[in-house]
Amino acid sequence: MPRTLRAALLGVAMLALGLLASTASAASFSYDAGTRELTLTGGTGETVHIETIHPGQYGISATADAGRTVPWSGTGRSGILAYETPDPIYGLTVLSASSGEAGSVPLSNINIVDATGPVKVKVSGGADAYRDPLTVSLNNAESSARVDRAGGDPISFGTTSLAIDAPSILLMNSIDSADTVWLRSTMSRILLGNGGSEPTAKSITATNRVFTTAIDGNGKDLTVHGPWRTDGVSGAHDIRANSTVAARGALSASNLIALGDLAVTSPAYPPLAITSPTIILQGSVHQQVGCADAEITGCSLDAAGGPGATGAGLKLDGEVSALGPWSNMGTIEVTGKTHLAADISDVWDLAFDDTAYLSGAATRSIQADIITARQGIEAEPNCVGGAVSNQAICDTGIASPPIRTSNLVVDGVFSTKGTTYLPGDITLKGITSVLSGSPSTTASLHAGGTLDIAGGLSVVPTSSASLTGATTILAGMPPTHGVGSIDAADACEGGPVIVTGDLRVTAPIECVGSLTTVLGNVTLGADVTSDGHQLYTGPTNIALGAGSIRLRSESGALVNFPEGGVSASWSAAAGDIASYTATAQPSGASCTWTSGPLTCALGAVPSASDMQFSVTSTPRPASTPSNAPTATTDGPLPTGRTSRRTVARGSRTPLTRLIVPPASRGKRTWSETGPCAIRSGRLVAPRRAGTCKIALRVAKYRTTPAWTGRATVTIK
Repeated sequence: MPRTLRAALLGVAMLALGLLASTASAASFSYDAGTRELTLTGGTGETVHIETIHPGQYGISATADAGRTVPWSGTGRSGILAYETPDPIYGLTVLSASSGEAGSVPLSNINIVDATGPVKVKVSGGADAYRDPLTVSLNNAESSARVDRAGGDPISFGTTSLAIDAPSILLMNSIDSADTVWLRSTMSRILLGNGGSEPTAKSITATNRVFTTAIDGNGKDLTVHGPWRTDGVSGAHDIRANSTVAARGALSASNLIALGDLAVTSPAYPPLAITSPTIILQGSVHQQVGCADAEITGCSLDAAGGPGATGAGLKLDGEVSALGPWSNMGTIEVTGKTHLAADISDVWDLAFDDTAYLSGAATRSIQADIITARQGIEAEPNCVGGAVSNQAICDTGIASPPIRTSNLVVDGVFSTKGTTYLPGDITLKGITSVLSGSPSTTASLHAGGTLDIAGGLSVVPTSSASLTGATTILAGMPPTHGVGSIDAADACEGGPVIVTGDLRVTAPIECVGSLTTVLGNVTLGADVTSDGHQLYTGPTNIALGAGSIRLRSESGALVNFPEGGVSASWSAAAGDIASYTATAQPSGASCTWTSGPLTCALGAVPSASDMQFSVTSTPRPASTPSNAPTATTDGPLPTGRTSRRTVARGSRTPLTRLIVPPASRGKRTWSETGPCAIRSGRLVAPRRAGTCKIALRVAKYRTTPAWTGRATVTIK
């Protein structure tokens, strides 16, 4: 209704004031001049309508059987109470103190009370901002509140606030400005409405805080500007928030969810669910602690606890673009493709059910206790030409012009049955586990630079691993299946491994089905025990260090060097050395060093199912000077001497790493005293601290004298 018409009708109502003063009403108004609070007590079935008439002015009306006008006065104040007719006028007009008009009423709050029956409250207005805070508190189960304005104009509260606490709330219009907006439905019924000419998209804008209980999106778009604490949104079309979102309940949309910082308050199980075909997380993701459920003031929405403070859980069900860091969370699972343009740290359990694409900085870091990438990790496809399915990450400029991640560091137990492919270096600090599939799975780890599997590799028997890098560094394959260790006495089983490119083995390989190398140089710096064959097709160096190395197939399959070219290298022994002799058994192939780098060529070493490589030194007589390199060694000691070693509790350590036997074909006899056990050529340590003593006696063989070595082994 035009404001000029409303003013005219107000004048008519004022003329009728004396005539209708005696008419009774179920509704009552009261004003407390001390608190400056206006209270309306509604009667059964009444509708209270609050709207802005002009800046600083309110209209309040109550619907009854017929139009009535009665006088109303407060302490030192006066005004008009008018009941609506079926063609409503506008009701009680209260002028704010700032308007300067006689009889104005300064307000600090407006309260609606429904103690005598259900009341329907409608809050409406336009671009003229409310000058005073508005609170609507309804307790009757059939009462409801509605934010509405004919014509669909947004409602402004300027720098003041709106608080509605009601059994159900219908948001028909947007709120374009306020200090604080509080929408709390005691029956979890906040509905985004769409009646008549009202817009389908709703927005709430607040400079300080927005608080909402669970919202039914009703297929509409919802946009929130300002820090937002929510119990969740279901059934929306789009959900957008440009600031921190403290989510205590699930968010779901049929098209898009785009959020700023996300603070998760849910425990790890069940995790907070965010569901949409496209999810864009523009800011950081972390857990939130220290805020009471109903708190809206004095509570920091982005308060994050220390590592493991609450273990919040998050499930992102859709295709996700992560443009900010994820940190300090219990669990995170992504069901769709992940476009990761930031780092991840301090997460207990991180799972990518689909391919994870990396973009942004030159090195991307992922740190969690357990990381699962079921379809692998790859570099983000080039956005130029639309090569990525989630165009949002290209639109941000993260990858357009393309900035492709070249390096990856994964710190934690990493499990995959997919393809991890990056053009640069890959460093896997924890155990890398190849998951099983049906009927079988080949996991590919492919680095354009160095592939450093620093935590060791575990391949379950029903799977296989394909490793490719300019250099692959394999820090062993310990007796583990997936995550966690098996008992030391259990048999080792593992799937086959194929390595393309250079290979360096830096720790014992104990549980592999077979090992095959292709198109590269091989450096073996530790024992390799396989179930099937070992096929080293490139030039192979046996890096003995100060000990010996054993290559063995437990099934009797062959250890084979089809292209020959086997060499040995070692560390310098103590003293002035005249020569070293490297030997391969059982073939007896050997080579002797007298000067230069500590290496020599063994040549073509015949195939065998069990090979041992070792090196012995010949001291130079004291009278003969030499420039041979000298160094201390932890290798073989003279007969009767005892070395000291340290092993971990529950470990299975090859005996030849504890006492290095000489290059002799004499019969070897091992013995042990203490809490340890000797099984299949290994010292099996107990699962408690202690000390063991072992001894090796090598019998005389032809001209080679007998030899005895002893070691005291400390178990830590």
